[in-house]
Amino acid sequence: MYNKNKATGVANMAVRHKYSRFILRTVCITGLTALYIINISFNDILIKKELAVSCTPVNYLAQNTAKGKEIKKPSLRYNKQIYSYYEMIQDIDSLVKAHTGKIQKRIIGKSVLGRDIPVIILGNPQAPKKIAVIGSIHGREYIGTQLIMKQMEFYLNNPMHSFNQVYIVNQLQRVCIYFIPMLNPDGVMLSQAGLNSVKNQKMKNMLLKLNKGSHNFKSWKANARGVDLNRNFNAGWKKIQYMPAGPEAYKGPYPLSEPESWAVANYISKRNFNAVLTYHSAGQVVYWYYFQKGSSYNRDRKIADAIAYTTGYKLPPKGNKVSSGGLKDWYVQNYGRPGFTIELGEGESPLPFSQFSSIWKKNRYIPLLISQQV
Repeated sequence: MYNKNKATGVANMAVRHKYSRFILRTVCITGLTALYIINISFNDILIKKELAVSCTPVNYLAQNTAKGKEIKKPSLRYNKQIYSYYEMIQDIDSLVKAHTGKIQKRIIGKSVLGRDIPVIILGNPQAPKKIAVIGSIHGREYIGTQLIMKQMEFYLNNPMHSFNQVYIVNQLQRVCIYFIPMLNPDGVMLSQAGLNSVKNQKMKNMLLKLNKGSHNFKSWKANARGVDLNRNFNAGWKKIQYMPAGPEAYKGPYPLSEPESWAVANYISKRNFNAVLTYHSAGQVVYWYYFQKGSSYNRDRKIADAIAYTTGYKLPPKGNKVSSGGLKDWYVQNYGRPGFTIELGEGESPLPFSQFSSIWKKNRYIPLLISQQV
């Protein structure tokens, strides 16, 4: 209960006649807003719902009162089979422009071919919780980029949509989410456009050789030096079987040898993240285990169970062989905090865009879920 004498402001919307059905009364108290939706039926007044929300997003309350309804139609370009690095950059800039003050764009580093690797910061930078969400570590798995872009757009456009009985706008007051939609832009562009995405002739010749003379780069996973970035992190790296440079599986000459893997590891090391999520494809599996024990095992398994329940994806069976060299593995090993790799969809990557609707429905809230669990 609140003390009326301490209220700093009261706004009432009057009812003009006895047949009116709703009064919206907003009472802003120091640091708290109580929103009452009152249903009037003739002489009977019934308080239907009381919602506690932060005073910070008062402007959202005025503009978005339809709980659970998507307020704005998608304006980005991710709704198609091929979604390029350059379209992503343009869409990120559009989001920053459309949501001034609510989202920030930073550059964490550059790829082998000099492409910027952006991070988009959404939420409260001063919040005690921070999580990182990373996509397209493998070139051909760019459907993860499309998912992340839609997650960001949805969270920004629908602040009054709720998940687990918490409005998105309120959850973003409690957490800061760092989205890195495309860690491997060179690999993505090779998968989508082949050697046409490379300007330097010497680099073209080298990549053609690494691809065994084939001009078909559709299945390319590695970066532009033929290094599999998800085998380039220092977690069991020495135990990874040697494979030559090429479309996939080459672990690199040493851990973090690549500018992309070094950039994200450096960025994570300077921030106190509570969890890291990476999106891959495919398999509909949630990987979470990397030799955790005791309370850490129980904590991480509980969150993994929640992710599996929400998405309908499975967890690896007990005794499943643990891979090494991945970003998630490195994070769990070095920081002792939860890390997750979610394999999206089914079949061979690049996945057909026809799967995107199902992937979206299953993964829409996963960053919010993790931020509520850690």
